[in-house]
Amino acid sequence: MTIDLLLTFAQDNWVALVAALINFVWVYLEYRASVWLWPVGIVLPIFYIIVSLEAHYYGNVAINVYYLVTSIVGWWLWLRKGGDVDEGHITTLTPPNGLLSLAVAVPSYFIILWFLRSYTESVLDWADALATVISFVGMIWLAKKWREHWLCWIVANAISSWLFYLSGDMVSCVVFVINFVVAILGYINWIKLQKAQPNEALS
Repeated sequence: MTIDLLLTFAQDNWVALVAALINFVWVYLEYRASVWLWPVGIVLPIFYIIVSLEAHYYGNVAINVYYLVTSIVGWWLWLRKGGDVDEGHITTLTPPNGLLSLAVAVPSYFIILWFLRSYTESVLDWADALATVISFVGMIWLAKKWREHWLCWIVANAISSWLFYLSGDMVSCVVFVINFVVAILGYINWIKLQKAQPNEALS
């Protein structure tokens, strides 16, 4: 009976389970600062677009379309910088870039919130919009190889785990709880990787 239940669960949730598996591969590669995170990142959003539509987490649909595009761009940027090894040139977010990101993110949040409230049945529109904006910023920072992108993932993963819980998608909820923990560890690891780089790569 237990095996039958597991098989039924796997059949009913196979998209979320495959997405979870690819997600963990992606997070591991990101933790290592490996350029191979980008080709994996091209495949991963396809599955999470389906999962997010089923969960009525519409901001995450937009996030994953954006991830698909930025994964292609990010792969090109990292290869151009010589990011063909795991410990690439990690840099630090500068105050001007932080302020610029904030200046773009704040109005974007209200635009996305208005859209979600007007045209979707988002499970929790304000949190959906917040996770969307933070994730947009996080992907840009990741493409720039700024270590602070992990801070975006810490917040976005916490919100996403909550939203998937509210939608009843326990598989994705658990995945994003794990992602939340890994994001904390990833930030610590990128600080260590950055310190281990040649001095000219630290700025």
